[in-house]
Amino acid sequence: LNPYHSDTLPRLVNFPEIKTIYPPVAQLVFRLSYTLFGESVTGMKFLFLLAALGSICFFYPILKEKGGEARWLLLFAWNPLVIMETAVNGHLDILMVFFLLMSLWLFYKNKLAFSGIALACAILSKLIPVILLPVFFFFFLAAKNAKDAKAAGGRDLKGFFSVNLAFFMPLFFTIAAFYAIYFESAQNMFLTAINYSSKWFFNNPLFMAILGIVGKNQTAHLVSFSLFIVVYLVILTRPMPFEKKTFYVIAAFVLMNPTIHPWYLIILLALLCVHRSTLVVLWSGLVVVSYIVVYQFKLTGTWKDSWLVMILEYLPLVVLLIIYFVRNRGSFKVQQN
Repeated sequence: LNPYHSDTLPRLVNFPEIKTIYPPVAQLVFRLSYTLFGESVTGMKFLFLLAALGSICFFYPILKEKGGEARWLLLFAWNPLVIMETAVNGHLDILMVFFLLMSLWLFYKNKLAFSGIALACAILSKLIPVILLPVFFFFFLAAKNAKDAKAAGGRDLKGFFSVNLAFFMPLFFTIAAFYAIYFESAQNMFLTAINYSSKWFFNNPLFMAILGIVGKNQTAHLVSFSLFIVVYLVILTRPMPFEKKTFYVIAAFVLMNPTIHPWYLIILLALLCVHRSTLVVLWSGLVVVSYIVVYQFKLTGTWKDSWLVMILEYLPLVVLLIIYFVRNRGSFKVQQN
């Protein structure tokens, strides 16, 4: 990347000594931004705004397909968190969301090969959607009979193995083709991902409680990851609609990730098109209090999680959960929140 070095970059990058964690599609979008706008951050934000508009265009037909009310579109399109983290802070999560919603829309149109390619592009924008691959596999497994197959896309699926080939072969081929471009540096991306997932933490009271018990950062990460795997397997194996399973898997990942930055919630807001959740909308407003930690860092040079900040953010969510639980007389119906 030496030809791209200048007086501005990478000098102003927060951690210039760490290899990039961003996958190939994200890298190509960065390259497109540089080609069109040079080192202009505003130019890159413009590309992300286009991805946001595209996400809205996919969100609405999916919402109609799933029988949701139009107000949920506004709760995504006009959500201050989405606007702030896309147009102001310029995070690329909206690029991942664009391809993920495209994949879901194509999936409901029964265009499985193109849906697989779009999901691959979502994974190649940011790795998070890779955890949805088993969700699709279990759906196809459950859709072997004609009734479930028709519910999937409006016509009979031709068989479990042929459907899997139609979806997963283009997906894996796309991932392989893009990573071939970055063959020499792909290992660095995964090493950085391992570094991030084993050491970093922020704004997660569950992880902080685990850390307080075990005392060691990497041990706490291992415990947190193990808990996520257990929850993940429970969600995968329980009989529930594809949409609910998709939402819960991503929600579990965000909630149990040792690091919860505000922009991590964008993908949950995007999935409101398939599963409505008042809790996520509330959280998207409360999560901004975590920026207090960032402001303190800018003033003092010290980055430190605050229990007071996390209480302000998470206590209202716990209260709302209790209210739903009481209203349902001890039988908490997640689909109603």
